[in-house]
Amino acid sequence: ISDGIASKLIVRNDNRDSRGALLGVQVIDLRGQRRNDVLVVQAEMMNTDIKDVRLYYRFRWTDAGGMQVGDGEVWKPLVFLGKQSQFIKGTAYGPQAVDFKIEMSAEQR
Repeated sequence: ISDGIASKLIVRNDNRDSRGALLGVQVIDLRGQRRNDVLVVQAEMMNTDIKDVRLYYRFRWTDAGGMQVGDGEVWKPLVFLGKQSQFIKGTAYGPQAVDFKIEMSAEQR
C-alpha cells in the first residue's frame, strides 16, 4: 500500500493477520473527485488470500478544519471470495466535505 492510500485508511487492529494485513484485503487503487461540487470516492479492493473474507466499511467525511461532516455512515458489509477484487464507492453528504477516511474491519467467512 502506498503512503497516500494508507493515510486514508482506518483499520481495526484486532482484524489483522500475522503479517499485519487486514485479513488479506488490500486497497489497490483509491480515487476521489468532485462531481456537482460533492466529493465522490472510489476504491478498488482485493482479497489477496484464497479464503473468503467479509469486509465491513464506512466513509468518514471531514471539512477543511478536520471536523466530521454529516451524522456518520452505517457499516456496510461486503463479501470477497478468494482472490476477488471489487470496487466500493462513497459520496459525501454535501459540498462542505473536502476530505475523507475509509474505516474498515474484516473477518474470515
